[in-house]
Order: sequence, then C-alpha cells, then structure tokens
Amino acid sequence: MLNTESFACTGCAACFASCPTKAICMTADGEGFAYPVIDPVTCIQCGLCERVCPALAAKNKKEKDEPRPVLVAAAKLRGEGAREKSQSGGAFFALARATLAAGGVVYGARLDADMRVHHARAETEAEAEMLRGSKYVQSDVGESYAAVKRDLVGGRRVLFCGTPCQVAGLYAYLRGDHDGLLTADLICHGVPSPRLWADYLAWQEKRHKRKVTRAEFRDLSAPWGVSREALWFGDKKVIDTVFATLYYSRLALRPACYTCPFGKEQAVSDITLGDFWGIEDTPLSDFADSRGVSAVVAHTEKGKEALLASDMELRPTAFVDVAAKNPNLTAPTARPAGREKFWEEYERGFAGVARRYGGFTPKNRLKRIIKRLLRRN
Repeated sequence: MLNTESFACTGCAACFASCPTKAICMTADGEGFAYPVIDPVTCIQCGLCERVCPALAAKNKKEKDEPRPVLVAAAKLRGEGAREKSQSGGAFFALARATLAAGGVVYGARLDADMRVHHARAETEAEAEMLRGSKYVQSDVGESYAAVKRDLVGGRRVLFCGTPCQVAGLYAYLRGDHDGLLTADLICHGVPSPRLWADYLAWQEKRHKRKVTRAEFRDLSAPWGVSREALWFGDKKVIDTVFATLYYSRLALRPACYTCPFGKEQAVSDITLGDFWGIEDTPLSDFADSRGVSAVVAHTEKGKEALLASDMELRPTAFVDVAAKNPNLTAPTARPAGREKFWEEYERGFAGVARRYGGFTPKNRLKRIIKRLLRRN
C-alpha cells in the first residue's frame, strides 16, 4: 500500500488513475493540496500504485549522467497580434495549433466558470485558447491521463502540457512513451494550493461585494515581466498583486516542490517551456521586446522536430543564458524558513496573511488608489 509519508508526494495522480479497483481518491489536506487516500475495503493490495509512482521511482533512482538538451532557443509565435493572449512568446499555443492542424488533440490547464484550475481536452483552436496563459495553482488532472490513452489508442496525435511532475505522472500511467505523444512541461517555480487561490478569490469577492467572473494570473495588459493578477467582477476589472506576492514568496508551495526531482535541466518531457527572463543581457538582446519571448528547451529529437515545424521564429541560444534568470531549470525552489509560521497564521484567516505576507497594507492600498486616479487624469 502506498505510504506517502515515505517520500515527497507531488500529487501527480498517477496512482489514482492507475488503480484497477478505483480504491484511491485524491483528497485535500489542511493546506489544500491533494494526496492519495486509499480505501482499505476496496484495495486489493496489488501494489500497482507503488510501481507507477514517479516520485517514489525518482527517490530510488541512482544518479547518472544524462544527455544534454538537443535544442535551446528563444521563441516567438509568428503573426501580427499572435502573442496578445499569451504571457510570453506564445510557444505553447504554437505547438497546440500545429497539433490541432494535424488532426490531434491538446491537453492543458484551464480555469472553469467556478475559477477552478483543472486539465482539459481541446479539439479546436477556440478550445485551445482556453488553455493559454499562466495558472499559478496546482491543476486537477482528473481523468485526463485516461483520456490521453484513449486518444493515443485511437490513433490521434496528442500534445500534453503540464508541470514536470504531471508529465512524469502521465508517462508513469502510460508505462512509457507512445508514438503520437508530444509532452511539454514548464519551468516550474512550484505550485500553490487550490485552497490558497479559492480563499484569495473569496476574500476579494467579500471586499468588492461581487462574484469574480474572470481571472488572469498574469495580467495581459501589463508589460512583460510585471507580475500582477487581474480579476473581473462583471464588467469591472481590478488589478491586484496580493496573490502574485504570495506565490513568489515561496511560502505557500506544495511541500514536494522544494525537493522536486523533475524540474531540472534534464526534464522528463519532450520540451520545456518558459519565459526567457534576462534575454536583454544575452547575445539575443535584439530579439527582446515588451510583449515577451519564450524560452524553449527540447530534450528529445521528437521535441526538436516539433519546435522546428511550429509557426515560431526560433533563435538558438546557450542553455546557460536561459538558466541564468531561470534557476528552476536546474534546481527546485528553496524551502523558506518561515513556511510553518505562514500556515499557522493562515489558519487565522486569509486577510491576515494578505496584509503580512501579500503586501496588502494601508500604504500600498493608497499608492494603488493614487495610481488609478492619475491614470484617469
């Protein structure tokens, strides 16, 4: 029986998807992170959950030299206005469009009407649009692994995009790679819990006395590199930085994120995607602009071929130039000393941590009000 106390569970849900008797359910702990809980009545002690667990396999894996990436490049989606709905260079959407054009399907994270982040399947470009943009919450993969398998067995090409641990979970469920499958993971800082996001939204709705109807984790109207969220209350748009500040504080990440074995140079996916932070300080400074540039790292020939065939302008570069301002390409986020204290205070209410850790102070609120008034004048 799977003992999650013996390793750092990432919540990838490979065990949940693989259980032949559906004895496992993913249940949120006090911080809001999902962990496998096994029903002892339904469990048949087959041990499959332990055999497919990628985190457990990574724990027991011996270190060995890995091959270097086969392609590292700066990337931009071609076309006038093509990047307007992307947070950087539009690399994910370029791969998605190529997959759809070949008759394939795309899986990625999206926000539903209840502002819950979950993995969804897209068969059209309009559906793939909903998968664009950053989501700084651990998504619920649900039944997506099984759906990917059905599509592959049915002869469909599949692009699956997720965090490194989710891609590892998919491969574990599939028992390896498959023809027609292209995977893309992210330069992952770590994932906050769905509880943090839900409590943040509830706090904002209480403040504004209206329901959030739309959200962007990274405000698309902001210049590339400005970290702030945008919320809509009907027609009213509100810019805020509390959630972004909490995210980058590292205090609310899943415990496994601080020791993640997957988010490193040799990722488990075909391609790693992210922002090319610091491109202005590299030999590709002329390629930088205010709309954003993607960094793409192909780990396999399949990934390289997909990038070269996509509708992107690519400028090859050195891995060290991308990693210079993307430390999570080579190491997980360090665990901050105050994490336990943060969650102790969190239990006393979200408003308190918004003030103490999220920068929601009277002084900062006044600054935002003044800025809004100046913009109107």
